[in-house]
Order: sequence, then C-alpha cells, then structure tokens
Amino acid sequence: MLNGGADWTIGGGSLTVNNLAGLAALLVPAFDNPNTSDATTSLPPVSTAVNAAASQVATNGSTTIAAVVRDTAGQTLPAGVTVNFAVISGGGTVDATAVTNAAGTATATYNAPATGDVAVIQASITAPSGVVYSDAATVFVGNNSVISSIVTTQTGIGPQTITLPGVLHVTKMGLGEPVLTLAQLDNVPNSSGNYSPYVDVHLSNATGVDALTIVVTYTNETSEQAHGLFYYTGAGLWEPVSDFTVDTAVNTVTFTATAITTPALTDLTGTPFVVGTVDGEAPTAVSLSTINAARPSSFIPLLLILLTAGIGLWLLLIRKTD
Repeated sequence: MLNGGADWTIGGGSLTVNNLAGLAALLVPAFDNPNTSDATTSLPPVSTAVNAAASQVATNGSTTIAAVVRDTAGQTLPAGVTVNFAVISGGGTVDATAVTNAAGTATATYNAPATGDVAVIQASITAPSGVVYSDAATVFVGNNSVISSIVTTQTGIGPQTITLPGVLHVTKMGLGEPVLTLAQLDNVPNSSGNYSPYVDVHLSNATGVDALTIVVTYTNETSEQAHGLFYYTGAGLWEPVSDFTVDTAVNTVTFTATAITTPALTDLTGTPFVVGTVDGEAPTAVSLSTINAARPSSFIPLLLILLTAGIGLWLLLIRKTD
C-alpha cells in the first residue's frame, strides 16, 4: 500500500515515500508546450477555471474572458500553452485560441451581438490522454437590469445541484453535461406583484438532460398558499409555470422543467423567474432585453391620457344624473 509519508515494503526492504506529488510527476506523461522554442514540458492539465471580466455588456460591446489551467500537481501551466475558446450558446464571437502567459492565464476577447442575448463562452484544453477539460463563463448582452450575483457551472454526468445561496438552487438530472447558469437580477424597472428576487436560469444545451428542478426562495409570507411561480415568455408577458409546489415551512416554490412542461427545458435560454400570487395579476416586470424602450418614464404619457379620460367620463356621468 502506497501512502504519502508511509513505508512501502519491497522484498523485505523498505522505501519511504515523502512526496507523493513528486512521484506522480514521474508516472504521468509530460505535456509538451509547442509554443516555446525550448520545447518546455509540464505535467498534464486536469482543470480549467474561466471567468468574464464583465458579466453583462451592451449590445455590440465586448469583454475579456480569462482561463486559468492547472496541472496534476495543482500548479498553473507555464507560458505558451494553447487554450481553445468557443461561444457554445447565444450570439457573438470570441477569439478561437489564446496562449497562457507567465501567470498561466490565457485571455480572449468576446464581442457581443447587435441584439440582446445570453452568451456562454467555453474554454477548453486537451490532455495527452485525450481527455478534454473545460469551463465556461456567461455574459448577459443588452440587459439593463443589474446582475447582482451569478454562478456558471460546467456540469458533469448525473445529478448535480447548483446554488445561489438564499435565493435559488437548481438540480440537473440526466447524463447530459450542459453549462448551467444561475443569476439574480436587481433593479428591474416597472415591477410589482413579486414576492421573491428575480432570478434567471440558463441551460446551454438540453441534450441528455432529463429534468431541471428549480427551487426559488420567496420573501413575502402573506397568503403563502396563493403563491405561484411565473416565468417571462417575451413581449412583456409573464405566465405561471405549468406545475409547481409551495413549501411554506421553508418559503420555497419548486418547479421541475422537462421536455413537455411549460416552460420546457429548451425554453431555458436565459429565462427569468419570480414568485407572485396566483390569485391576482401576474408580475408586471418588462422584458429584460427591452428595458430601455420600456422604462417607467415611458408610461407617464399613457397614464395621463387614461387619467384624463377617466375624469371626463366621471364628469359626464355627474351631468347625466343631474
């Protein structure tokens, strides 16, 4: 039996192993760095961590995507190692490749499209064994609501739960390995009738995903049994999900999205959710991609027209009664 710092007995003799990581370096194939003239080698990569300099940009804007790749010993790869980048969901473009710098970081530029979208940018590297290691970052394009928190996760095979603490947690079921993004949206204009923060769920690919269980925590405990979960359908419309359960003990509303629910898994391309009341009007938050065109100030002329018409009708009724 081989353990770090333990004795390894061979034919009556013994060998003390004090540095297991050092031994591992002798047992794995070297990872060649083809971009250096001296053919620098290192341990093979086993993980990639990706982040975007900005989680939201304007249409036609841009941001930097950084990828840090680590080897089997937990160290960053040296300068000159090629990392691949790709937009795997949503619009826009990104540099196809970039090489690591002295700090082991490869950076690429993401250029956003001319229309609002949610883009997932993935960075990957292939080890000598043929295994691909990847991670991703999510960028909201043309979204004028504030993204107060965001979590992007490259999921693995089987069940996996991703959490925005105290707000939202989502469990992916199935053999598919999509990128799952959760975000909390603040300062949504023209919003009312909501009992929870606005949250966003983005599934990069529904292939191989059996279900996605979405659990939203609400903050308003008034008439809890009348609470329901609403999702944004587009064109300023919010609709209740096809089925949900309310747990008043822990203040949550749960919805499980599948291929046949409303919304379905394929609809989760940056879909906002909020807890409202099923006994009243649906939440009135406007489209996240058209907030500029529908800010509260744009409703003032309409409000004045309706108010004037109402006063005129009231005066007419008074004259008739006289």
